[in-house]
Amino acid sequence: MSRFSEVVWSGCGKGLLNAHNKVESLNWAGSVVDNSFVTRVRKESDFYDFFGDKVKEYPVSYKGFYCKEIEINIVGKITSKNALDNLIDMIKSKFENDFKTITPAVGEKMKNTIEFIKSNFEPESEE
Repeated sequence: MSRFSEVVWSGCGKGLLNAHNKVESLNWAGSVVDNSFVTRVRKESDFYDFFGDKVKEYPVSYKGFYCKEIEINIVGKITSKNALDNLIDMIKSKFENDFKTITPAVGEKMKNTIEFIKSNFEPESEE
């Protein structure tokens, strides 16, 4: 195993634990890559070279103390407007099915989730 692989794997444990602890404060249906993991990977390599376009920085909404904090998120580009609309409809449906009643707090979490999804929309250029 390379030194870089060792760093990545040893950094995962703490990062996963910290991300798990933060999840209770998230005000959206998502997760984040913990900063301790990012810092550890950056000591060995360029973080974005390693992960490519699969991660991005995004101002994640938190409840209470954190409010909004720039975090690293795992992403996938959405290039079709139809796929984006279908995904948003699916998110709304899941929230309605899971929560039964969309309270203001649930509505805020759903809105924040949809904003993140929309931030990944990059329509293909028509040439």
